[in-house]
Amino acid sequence: MDISIETVGSVTIIRLNGTLDARSVHGLRDQISALIAAGATQFVVDAAQLRFVDSMGLGALLYLRRFARQGKGDVRIASAGRELLVLLDLSGLRTIFDVCPDVPAALARFAEAAPPAV
Repeated sequence: MDISIETVGSVTIIRLNGTLDARSVHGLRDQISALIAAGATQFVVDAAQLRFVDSMGLGALLYLRRFARQGKGDVRIASAGRELLVLLDLSGLRTIFDVCPDVPAALARFAEAAPPAV
């Protein structure tokens, strides 16, 4: 799996390309740990090019969410395909992840949730 990271304002976009499974999940978790250690708390997971996710992949998404929430942040999933949406529904995880139609919509949701400037 290819992982690319981009930062837009205070939001870190994690673009996943390929399969998120037992073989690839450790690389993603390592990158998540580095991002969290660097202080990132707001994440968009761009799933547009994600072809397959297994239970270990879902675990990595939960890992990301747990640490983001500990830092008072959150995770949005953008551009999820039908298979990922079904998996999120079947596992009950769609109720805890904010699923957005695309990355711009996910970024806009973070902007809407931001406290007003004083």
